[in-house]
Amino acid sequence: NNLQNPPLALLLRSSPKTTFHRRTTPQQSAQMSSSQADWEYPEHKVYERVPGYDEIDLTDRKALLAAREQKLRDDWVRAMEVRVIREQLSKCYKTEGVNHYQNCRHLADLYLQAIRQNNVVGYRGREWAARNSRDARDARDA
Repeated sequence: NNLQNPPLALLLRSSPKTTFHRRTTPQQSAQMSSSQADWEYPEHKVYERVPGYDEIDLTDRKALLAAREQKLRDDWVRAMEVRVIREQLSKCYKTEGVNHYQNCRHLADLYLQAIRQNNVVGYRGREWAARNSRDARDARDA
């Protein structure tokens, strides 16, 4: 079952990489190869989890901003996961051709599941968006 539904990390690793070539002298290439050997993958910044909107006092400005930033980061990560899956699905469609219905089915299912689960609402929520669209519609009609 894991072979049919690869984890997102495998999809990220299998994405195509773009490389650029430039003309260098032998001395420059020797310097670059030694500096590339010293290169290490940068460490990602890990943010501390803070209480959500339901658990904080809404008059506490610092807690409110921290909860908002966390919500935006979480939404951004979910949106990027959907984007990665969509790009992999598109790549699969192009490479598989007429057989994409069978060979890309696992990615299509994963993409549909991600769209349903990772619906980005925004930090203000659905109620705020519905209320403001209704107010704008009422003002336009008046």
